[in-house]
Amino acid sequence: MRALRMIGVAALLALGGTGAANAAGGAFGGFHLGAVLGGGWSATTWDVGPGGIGGDPGGLSGFPTTGLTTGVIAGARAGYTVRAGNFAFGVEGMFVGTNVDGQTECGTDDVYYYGYICVSSLSGLVTATARAGIVLGNTFLYGTGGVAWAFQRYDVQEPAIFVASWGTASETARGFTVGAGIERRLSHGFSIRADYSFVGIRPHEVVLESAFFPDSPLTLAQGYHFASIGFDFRFGGTATPLAPTRTGGWDFEAGTRTFAGGTDFAWDLFNPYTPSQQISRIEYRGPLLAGEAFLRASNGGRLFVNGTLGTGATNGGTMVDEDFPPITTPYSATLSNLGNGRATWTSLDLGLTLVERDRFAAGAFLGVGALLERYAAFGCEQTAGGTPCAVPWPDFVAVLTQTSLWGTLRAGIIAEVGLTDRLWLRGEATAIPLALFAAEDNHWLRPDINPLPLLGRGHGFELQATLTYEVNDTFSIGVGARFGQLVAHGTAYFPGIAEPQTTVSRKTGVFLEMSHTFGG
Repeated sequence: MRALRMIGVAALLALGGTGAANAAGGAFGGFHLGAVLGGGWSATTWDVGPGGIGGDPGGLSGFPTTGLTTGVIAGARAGYTVRAGNFAFGVEGMFVGTNVDGQTECGTDDVYYYGYICVSSLSGLVTATARAGIVLGNTFLYGTGGVAWAFQRYDVQEPAIFVASWGTASETARGFTVGAGIERRLSHGFSIRADYSFVGIRPHEVVLESAFFPDSPLTLAQGYHFASIGFDFRFGGTATPLAPTRTGGWDFEAGTRTFAGGTDFAWDLFNPYTPSQQISRIEYRGPLLAGEAFLRASNGGRLFVNGTLGTGATNGGTMVDEDFPPITTPYSATLSNLGNGRATWTSLDLGLTLVERDRFAAGAFLGVGALLERYAAFGCEQTAGGTPCAVPWPDFVAVLTQTSLWGTLRAGIIAEVGLTDRLWLRGEATAIPLALFAAEDNHWLRPDINPLPLLGRGHGFELQATLTYEVNDTFSIGVGARFGQLVAHGTAYFPGIAEPQTTVSRKTGVFLEMSHTFGG
């Protein structure tokens, strides 16, 4: 079944024999160049000296603190590998640009009441690593280790008009990196890779510099996690295409998608004593641009595996914050601008082909998924009522940040029909009977509810359709559309009281995809 050939775990990839690799005369050996796309996240720990931030020792009660950063990575790598039988080893250098950043509450008892916002960002990363592992047929399983240089920037802000920043610092920090990966040989010298790496930056001191306040020494430590998909070209590699299928074995398809659409995230708060009475609503709406890798495998029979990893950014759009009578009288609504939004998702499904005919196949699957999303709102304009933004706040003022994590169970059906010999239409319908939700809402101008934890559980669904054209026996291009929704009912934990809340997250858009098909 052409559309149900999914890449699964490494053990499945290793099923092929070594004959093809030996005939290639050194598959995975020699010089290679590659492109990398993926996502990153980290935990950054901040601490300050006895002088506090900018000479204000009152903010020490918020330190040390740890904040989450997330974002997208993209770049290039180059290396050289030596092949010795079923063992291969070599060296590799990589450079990626990133927008991995984040902000967290810190200094909760500062002189201006609001507390501080500690902002950290990673603009680029350079690594130099050794790579070694075993070659099993057309598959290379390896571990990595080496050194890394991280280009980082720090900023401590005050969520108020009269103070934009207490100081900034930039540095190139050196650390170590370890990781693991799997590389699969394709054809004509190309290969596809999936990598995970950890970059650790040990505690070290930087100095925040300010034109208005005394300099502030900080102690910082980072632990970065990166997951990526990439393609490499190996000079001198075989020009013989791999077979698109292997009778009785596993067939694979690997590809990427470029996704453009929109995101809509909203949560509603209700009166704990009269649950049907709505108190407030916060809604984030903006564009979503993302990249996604998909991996597929089928065993030539009825079993198939699907895997996806996507990451993207939301820059632009608006946040609307509404408060309703009788708790807030009169009705109040404010408008803010969005920036530095993030979304990263992954899923893994195991399925069974139930029907297979000439130019038609259908199956069912079960799986798990996860979604991490973050929205950040800046500035404030009152659009109804008289407060709290009767005097507009400028766009450099951080107002709200929402960071949410969803974990899901998935069950669905997938069907495919051949419209012509090379044109295929595939549809997927996924039900999500269980969605677990955990979030943190940062009201930067409300220290009494910063942060505000939210928990819930619910359900959802996802629909996707793809029209694919087979350029040749191993390469396909396609266009598609997707819509998904998650809903959770739960609780917002205000100090001293728990209030009912409902959260809805929607993603919609279109995508372009390309994929390569090969046999085990």
